[in-house]
Amino acid sequence: MAEIFTADQVYGDYVGNGCCCSPACCKLKMSPSPCMPGNDCICLQPGIFGCGPICPVICSLPYYRASCCGPNVWCMIPCESPQKFTTADAMEPCCCGCGVGYVKDKGAGGPGGQEEMER
Repeated sequence: MAEIFTADQVYGDYVGNGCCCSPACCKLKMSPSPCMPGNDCICLQPGIFGCGPICPVICSLPYYRASCCGPNVWCMIPCESPQKFTTADAMEPCCCGCGVGYVKDKGAGGPGGQEEMER
């Protein structure tokens, strides 16, 4: 059985994994939800235009655990844009296998590195 990652494990700053659809300059931040605290809701704050500064919390996108889609899948309401955490330090969209994805930004203090995600 796959390890199930908690919200605390996936919080952090992420950068694109270098794929053409998620270049290394792309940024996002996973943070606790100000509206729904707990382990079943996280806020995804994207970089403005992908590579710009992180959007303020007011612009963040709420993601909820979608266990019906897999053990480490989170979706926006209503079940849009599902994201799968392949490790606690890397995520990819469930919609495609082209290599797009994000990894924790080691330079921002996250425990992960800039390794490529498994394709």
